[in-house]
Amino acid sequence: MLLPLADGEMITVEVDQNTVVTINGSTGTLADLQPGDSVEVEVDQETNVANLITVVGEPVTTTGEIAEVNLVSQTMTVVTPDGRTLLLHLLTLDGSTQIIVEGGQGSLLDLVSGAVVEVTYDPDTMVISNIYVRAG
Repeated sequence: MLLPLADGEMITVEVDQNTVVTINGSTGTLADLQPGDSVEVEVDQETNVANLITVVGEPVTTTGEIAEVNLVSQTMTVVTPDGRTLLLHLLTLDGSTQIIVEGGQGSLLDLVSGAVVEVTYDPDTMVISNIYVRAG
């Protein structure tokens, strides 16, 4: 597999049947990789064979209804209008997840089952960066 580096240099990385591909947090195949995909590659330094290829995606924003908030595991389950269920990770203890309610700063207490939210998250890690709780 021929890959361009950030500085424009091209490198060749070998792949084999044990190379794992992940796309948007799900297992994929080499055939799923598309020209232009941004990837992170973990390579075995002795064999120059890729152990892991991860497609690095842009943050995703979606709306849905909160089905559950689990403060112990710091997760929130959101059901989208098309019926998808997303298990997302909250990292509010270090301030990395921002919660906004009606234009002002919110808190975990604003995240209740049935609330309609707009969430922005990393599709690879499912970590939420922003939650907008809609008035309703």
